[in-house]
Amino acid sequence: MSRFVIAIFASLIFLYYGIGSSVASSHENLEYNELLTQLIESAEQGDAEAQYVLGLMYYDGEGVVRDLRKAVTWFRRAAVKGFAEAQYNLGWMYSNGIGVARDLPEAAHWYKRAAKQ
Repeated sequence: MSRFVIAIFASLIFLYYGIGSSVASSHENLEYNELLTQLIESAEQGDAEAQYVLGLMYYDGEGVVRDLRKAVTWFRRAAVKGFAEAQYNLGWMYSNGIGVARDLPEAAHWYKRAAKQ
């Protein structure tokens, strides 16, 4: 994962959980929103790592409202670019019908692409 994406993701998690403070300040909330905006912009510009991280965030509901359909969307964007972890996660979601209709041939497709990496 690129240092930029790692730095943004780590900062988002740090600010989201308010490590070192029981109540996040408005400054921390502003900083969190700015970092999330940067991550979304990177993902929208085609950064597969940022797309994958957003998929994780939406899947887990970490720092955003949990939305399995958005998780699928971001995993798919990263998966078509060859990001193996996103391909595996997308296969898992299709094999279990999580955020999408269960589709075993589609799951197998993404598992195979991930395995080729």
